[in-house]
Amino acid sequence: MFIRMQGIEEFRSEVEKRMPGGAVLQRAGKDLIDPNWKRRTFYGVHPQKQPGLNYIGLHVPVGRLQAPEMLELARIADEYGNGEIRITVEQNLILPNVPTEKVSELMKEPLLQTYSPNPTPFLANLVACTGSQFCGMAIAETKARSLQLVKELDETMECSRPLRLHFTGCPNTCAQVQVDALFLFHFAEGFVYNLRVEICEMKPVIWHPDVCCRVYFA
Repeated sequence: MFIRMQGIEEFRSEVEKRMPGGAVLQRAGKDLIDPNWKRRTFYGVHPQKQPGLNYIGLHVPVGRLQAPEMLELARIADEYGNGEIRITVEQNLILPNVPTEKVSELMKEPLLQTYSPNPTPFLANLVACTGSQFCGMAIAETKARSLQLVKELDETMECSRPLRLHFTGCPNTCAQVQVDALFLFHFAEGFVYNLRVEICEMKPVIWHPDVCCRVYFA
């Protein structure tokens, strides 16, 4: 709170005043991260370095993939590519080595209605922890609730840029709520969450599926 109100320099000054012997805190070195770097996206159809071949990025909603769908994806990979399926660090999928002449037919596959190559801005960057269904430490269900939230956001709001939305079911924050633009943090029994938008203060909100958009963004 102090840093947010006074800034990092003021905080550092106050700490140094209390350092034994008047020691000075070491400053950070040069940032090695290129400030011009932008987070890349792989969704959709992209040409590979190999002429005539493409890779297709598919979104897996909240990283959950059932066995029947996995078998269907394997069939698609065999039929349109070389049988290879790659998994990204965010639990999405890439189908590589698809010849250009097969792309249009692949995009018509019914399975791509669920595992879309063109997810909405709200859905594309949604992250949800395992939740209480399969995690003994969680105190809330996260997967279905986060998908329900995104569905209602898509129906009632427009988003002009990618928005990271993280949904975590307990204080361990396996969904890494600290790195996103908007997060929901479950901290009590029932439908009670902390909400943060960008750098705003966390505020307790009550989850109600019928009015969630008005509660979150009023």
